[in-house]
Amino acid sequence: MDKSVNTSLYYVISILKSEKIVSILLGEMHPKEREIRAVATKAPFVPFTLVTASGERYKVPTPDHIFFFPETDEDGILQPEEERAQCFMVSGKGVRYRLLFFDTVTAIDLGGAPSPVLGQ
Repeated sequence: MDKSVNTSLYYVISILKSEKIVSILLGEMHPKEREIRAVATKAPFVPFTLVTASGERYKVPTPDHIFFFPETDEDGILQPEEERAQCFMVSGKGVRYRLLFFDTVTAIDLGGAPSPVLGQ
């Protein structure tokens, strides 16, 4: 049996054994990161505004205006949440950009009333 089959089989067995093992194998993602990534990568893209706890609003008019740090390390291994970047970048006008921490985002405004993100 080749290594890829063994690895796949290991993941399946682990999934069947424990949800905790699954979260370790697949990598935990900050709940707000998961939600913000889902909105930012949805097709077709819908412009949105991120609202922070301070009341600041950051527009994301295109997918090019938001950048998430990689989920894997330089060897392609999925990083656990505690080792992942806890922030992302939102580009403004020109070369201006802001680093936003996931914990500071309180709502995602899709053009209507802002919807609170998980944990708020």
